[in-house]
Amino acid sequence: MCLEVRREAWSAVFVLHGRAGRRIPVEPRDEVETVSSPLLAVSTGLHGPCVILRLAGEVTGGTALLLHEHLAQVLALGGPPLLVVDMAQVTVLDGHGLALLSAADLRAVNDHGRMVLAEVPNAVSGEFRALTTHRFRCAPSTAEAIVALTSGSSASR
Repeated sequence: MCLEVRREAWSAVFVLHGRAGRRIPVEPRDEVETVSSPLLAVSTGLHGPCVILRLAGEVTGGTALLLHEHLAQVLALGGPPLLVVDMAQVTVLDGHGLALLSAADLRAVNDHGRMVLAEVPNAVSGEFRALTTHRFRCAPSTAEAIVALTSGSSASR
């Protein structure tokens, strides 16, 4: 079953829209959807006004389409997006994955929102410095990323 998540108006209320227009309010921390390929699993969840995207596996050219589709849906919700990308379980990150994350960050900023990368593993953090000049907002934990987004403070760049 494919569900669509929309932020109604600018009230920070998220509602699942299923078949026949059925509306189901979503409680904070509910996992909305998990989609995976053999190399990457993407879970989407909510915490207050923040959308949490949890990635597990490889963020590479081979998985870019799956991640792109999720990011596009999240960024199209309406209103300024507040997006946390939880990277704790990312095992591989290449230039294609970084380009996709950079584009999502720029789109969030252009839409007057923000994106924070949380729990970036040491194994892939070197890729940020080696492959891109884009400066991401990062937080040591998903909880701290949520606080940074909802309190108006900025996570480290």
